Amino acid sequence: MWYTLSWIYTTSIVFSERQTMFQDPASVFADWSNGMEIPLDIYILYVYQCGFYVHSIYATIYVDSIKSDFYLMIAHHILTIGLLTFSYAVRYHKIGVLVLFCHDVCDIFVESARIFLHTKTRNGKVYNTNEFIANIFFAGFVTSWVIARLYWYPLKVLYAAGKFYLPSMPFVTTFNVMLWILLLMNVYWFWIVLKVLLRLLTGQMKHLKDTREKNCNEPNRVKNHYKEKNQ
Repeated sequence: MWYTLSWIYTTSIVFSERQTMFQDPASVFADWSNGMEIPLDIYILYVYQCGFYVHSIYATIYVDSIKSDFYLMIAHHILTIGLLTFSYAVRYHKIGVLVLFCHDVCDIFVESARIFLHTKTRNGKVYNTNEFIANIFFAGFVTSWVIARLYWYPLKVLYAAGKFYLPSMPFVTTFNVMLWILLLMNVYWFWIVLKVLLRLLTGQMKHLKDTREKNCNEPNRVKNHYKEKNQ
């Protein structure tokens, strides 16, 4: 629900009448000036997104189940907070909005798929409908990842940030390095997705599951360590 509402709000900004950042990436820096005023709708977007990812660090460490990409996920959340605060401070907020637009849509599908996967078995009964719906969302997740994170993101974000900056703009190289690191993370996670697809197509995996999860019922090792230390 959070990702859906957030992406709808972000989309309303990207395609509003006064913005052309998606249709014309070259315009992202056209009106840039040091200390320029940030529109209220973008300010609101930045504030709640930053708050969400601060919470996500806590949730990954103390709430979520163990996953093989635990440290990479923490690094991703820290990088996202860094991009949000950095782009806000130097007024690269239009690029920031495009980054959010290209990423949140994928999480709508993957979180929906996880909901139906984890509720497939209830009270000792298997609900095949849940698995069918999860497969549909997973297909949407793969499609949206390819389009938004592997096509739109380089085409709109990386291209604009690396080509159309002004000579007077500060920390451009630092900003671009952070954006490229995010792309490398996207490529790595997509490689995990491709391995899941390969296992499904070859019959090595009979049912869809999150291969990152070592044990869905096992609490996070960091949370366990925290409890043991307090005891």
